[in-house]
Amino acid sequence: MTSPELKFGPCEKIALATYWTIQRLRDLLSGQHIVIRSHHNLLLLLKKHNLALSDIRNERVVRWMTTLLTEHITVEPLKEPSIHVLGVLIQGQDHVCHHMIAPKAHSVFKEGSPADVGNNPVWYIDASSSVIDGKRMTGFAGVLLEGRTILDWFQYACKNAGAQFAELAALLTLIRDKIGKGGTHFVVTDSMYVFRGALILLTFWVNNKWQSTDGSIVQHKGLWERIQDLSKDHVGFIKLVKVKAHRSKGPLAYGNSLADKFAKEAACLPDIPLWEEEDVLYHTPLAPVQLYAPDDDGTQWSVLREHQEYDLVLAPLFDDLAYKLGKETLKILHDILVKYTEHGPAWVIPSHLVKCLLAWVHGSIAGGHPKLQECMDRMSKLGWWPTMRRDIQDHIDRCIVCAHQDPARQLTRGALMRYAPTGPWDRLQVDYVGTRPLTACKNRYILVVVDSFSRWIEAFATPNKTAGATAKILVQNVFCHFGIPKQMDSDNGGEFVNTILKEITSWLDLPWDFHIAYHPQSGGMVERMNGQIKKELSKICNANGKNWDILLPFVLAWMRSRVNRHIQMSPYEVLFGRSMPSWERLLLHMDISTSVALCNEEWAKEHSLWLTTVQGQALHTDVVSALKSKSDFDKKSDLTEYQVGDSVCMLKQGQKNPRKFPKDCWEGPYLIVDKVGPSVYLIQKSDGLNVYKHAMQLKLFKGSIFTLLFYIYFVFQKVYKEIETLERLFQTLLFTMNDRRLYI
Repeated sequence: MTSPELKFGPCEKIALATYWTIQRLRDLLSGQHIVIRSHHNLLLLLKKHNLALSDIRNERVVRWMTTLLTEHITVEPLKEPSIHVLGVLIQGQDHVCHHMIAPKAHSVFKEGSPADVGNNPVWYIDASSSVIDGKRMTGFAGVLLEGRTILDWFQYACKNAGAQFAELAALLTLIRDKIGKGGTHFVVTDSMYVFRGALILLTFWVNNKWQSTDGSIVQHKGLWERIQDLSKDHVGFIKLVKVKAHRSKGPLAYGNSLADKFAKEAACLPDIPLWEEEDVLYHTPLAPVQLYAPDDDGTQWSVLREHQEYDLVLAPLFDDLAYKLGKETLKILHDILVKYTEHGPAWVIPSHLVKCLLAWVHGSIAGGHPKLQECMDRMSKLGWWPTMRRDIQDHIDRCIVCAHQDPARQLTRGALMRYAPTGPWDRLQVDYVGTRPLTACKNRYILVVVDSFSRWIEAFATPNKTAGATAKILVQNVFCHFGIPKQMDSDNGGEFVNTILKEITSWLDLPWDFHIAYHPQSGGMVERMNGQIKKELSKICNANGKNWDILLPFVLAWMRSRVNRHIQMSPYEVLFGRSMPSWERLLLHMDISTSVALCNEEWAKEHSLWLTTVQGQALHTDVVSALKSKSDFDKKSDLTEYQVGDSVCMLKQGQKNPRKFPKDCWEGPYLIVDKVGPSVYLIQKSDGLNVYKHAMQLKLFKGSIFTLLFYIYFVFQKVYKEIETLERLFQTLLFTMNDRRLYI
């Protein structure tokens, strides 16, 4: 059982157990006579010809019991002790579940069957709802038949309504206009919603004050209320007969098909009278609508009519009579402008109350910061104004809490950017690989250095990756062997961001750039080399992998001699002007001595010229390959460029995958103060520090930072008392509108 089910009382658990048993054994028990013995009065309600499910207070139990009505079930009280061990444990005394049984209430609706109809006149009701050319078309109809002779009928179209609403409207119209207050009348419907609602749930809803089990207001409450009020004056019975829809055979199939045809005509054909909800929702006179709110001095604020009339946005709706007549859902009711929505009538909200109402509905503790559609549904129950959808969307876009919590559409692929070194040793990338298995020489890490132009790689095994060890390897094994590069870059690890390296690079006049934090694509070349080293070492190391530092030079030799697909030659060939002598020549006993002997000076000149040619060719090939890669990559880019001055939210430190962990992973909003490229921006944080961020780590905040600061000041310093007053006002309004009344 689930957690909510564990909290059920014993009576609910018995009903649930019965429902589960019958449902799960339906295939085995199909067509069989089932006998249930129980102490619980709830199950005794299942007795045929003694249906009293409408007397149950709990809608859940009603739903379960209703499902079992179609089975051949006999329920008997338990007279003798059970011989089953489990039955002995759970059996008890006969009792009535008083807390779940409501007082007896008269209901005009009774269940009927096709056999009960006989030769009596029968009303058939049906509804039709479909979307044609993007517009919902809904209508309902009723037809009175005696045999196959039409005695009476009605058709109505419904505006902005669904099928369930229309089915209910058909039943309501039938009771109000066509059926007398005495005698027995037969009504055939193919709607389970109408059948269950009128026969079983209506009395339950009345006893429960029009609330479902979960406390929510019953859907289409206004229609059900009107049906209940009309049925009170009926001294006879209305027998509801449920049939299956769209059947060609059966005693009632012809009448049901005819009602369905009439309903489709009502939905689609012109000149069909429009069914008015006002007759249902306002069947009793309403007092004049007035809205009061106390000022600081306790005096009355104003009448709602005056707020609407003197509002610059709503005033044209009063003055322009043509506009009122053209918009059939806008009406003047008791001098108040109201809007008819699918939830019923809603008062038109003056524009100066919109922002406060939005702040309460969307941002209060009970609001929960809903999305656009949910916020629209909630607001529609309270009120309406002309720019409602646009204002709600704008408010949600500017909500700081939503900006921090909601996973907005993330940039999955930015434009490809590439540094363009023009020769060997122009730019080096460095990074660490680790932690590796501890070797005999106590080595755990590998410091990797890659030349961005030639792809030449150097890697050094080291016991640790401290700042001192990093500086020593770079100076002794890189700078002293190959010279000082023009530029270097690395990630933001502590082994690179430290005082020692900062002083060394300052002394050598060596620019050192750092990659964007938590964005490994910034150092893509060295990251790929790291992966290649780990993969090759795993292939040639022994079982425990502790000899990797001995085999590392062999991996480097292979990587230096391999032809790179971007420059179409090996790193060794770019630096030395010839192919690297391979190990295969030892197997083939090849002689690679030059055929023409040159003096040192001639060889140096020729080699220098040849090396320049080789490196020029490598540069040309690399540029062409890079341009093609960028063109192919950018075709799938969904990059949206930001501009200097934009407000953005930024991924929190350490967050790498906002789609996997979307909650509370954003901070800000912050300001963009510089644009390095289409994908890289300099962000000014609130503490004054500037950080570089990639576009994949940002999302646009549609509100203004200055507007945000002013709003905070405005709320907490200027109108705190007024906000409290308005919150009380809207709380009162919410409970009032749930009752579909427009007065407070």
